[in-house]
Amino acid sequence: MGCPQYYSTKGGMGAALLLKPDLIEAILRKLVTNLSIPVTCKIRVLPDLEETVKLVKMIESTGVAAIGVHGRVTSERSRHPVRLQYIKTLAESVKIPIIANGGSREHINCYDDIIKFRDVTGASSVMVARSAQDNASVFRKEGVLDVETVVKDYLQIAISLNNHYVNCKYCILQIMKGLQESEEGIIIRSSENLQDICKVLGMMDVYTEKIGRFENLDPPSAKQRKMEKKIDNFNLIELDFKFFKGDFWMKTGKTPKTLIYEWCRNNKKAPPIYNTTIRDTDRRFNSIVEVAGTKYRSTCWEKNKKMAEQGAAIVTLRSLSLYDGRKPANDDPTIKPTITPTGRLWATANKAE
Repeated sequence: MGCPQYYSTKGGMGAALLLKPDLIEAILRKLVTNLSIPVTCKIRVLPDLEETVKLVKMIESTGVAAIGVHGRVTSERSRHPVRLQYIKTLAESVKIPIIANGGSREHINCYDDIIKFRDVTGASSVMVARSAQDNASVFRKEGVLDVETVVKDYLQIAISLNNHYVNCKYCILQIMKGLQESEEGIIIRSSENLQDICKVLGMMDVYTEKIGRFENLDPPSAKQRKMEKKIDNFNLIELDFKFFKGDFWMKTGKTPKTLIYEWCRNNKKAPPIYNTTIRDTDRRFNSIVEVAGTKYRSTCWEKNKKMAEQGAAIVTLRSLSLYDGRKPANDDPTIKPTITPTGRLWATANKAE
């Protein structure tokens, strides 16, 4: 009941529920009665303090374990002052814990600020969102870390967890804020993959260790992470492969899809059959390709159908130990791949005449 965004309130959800106390009570009593775990809820304050106290006492009567209170009304945003006295009055009005929220940036920019915010509001604890998104080291008792350190620490964790590049870029730019106009920030804003970001941050060793070795450098290493399953009576082979267009001869040479098509034709196999699906949550695409009685897919979801199909084609080529169209590791544009009739010379390259 704390979200004021229109996409929530237009359907009667989020902060819109604050206008329906009877429904709030019914929902909370149903949850408390039927769940074996503690139930908590979060609200925004109402314009009238007395009405807010009345609402909080009703919520307490349902048996919830704690209440999070954002000290702004539904129409207010982070640029508006948080109502500290409202939170303090609510904390004094009920016996269950009140979790204070809404102090980011205005009041909270380091660990000591969190403690002060808790004490000023009389809350049992503090909920932090924007300040934590700006700099996750806001929780360090020793003080916040500089932006560069936070960005690098975040990126190392994100890479180790195979976090999607788009989300990594967004979070890094959120942390950088005004530094987006710096030389590094401009490059990161225009980056198209994690490799670009790692280069500008001097973290190519991390990229090579966690991703590059597996995705773009040494195919045998990738094969060690191959997974085989059964789907629709077909063998399904998966690789955790993220497709970066810049790493392949997409315009000046044969694409992975072309290479696997030619392999099928030369070996008298049926043409590849692609089945691509779209994920509703983020409009990302994933493709499964059927080649010679086996299906192949990358576990990574791409931003469009073409990239998803290229990723599936690359997984197929790598699983068959075939050249996948990748550029040489030294990035020399004068070097072109040379393939034997069987297509089994991996990354063999000669200088173009």
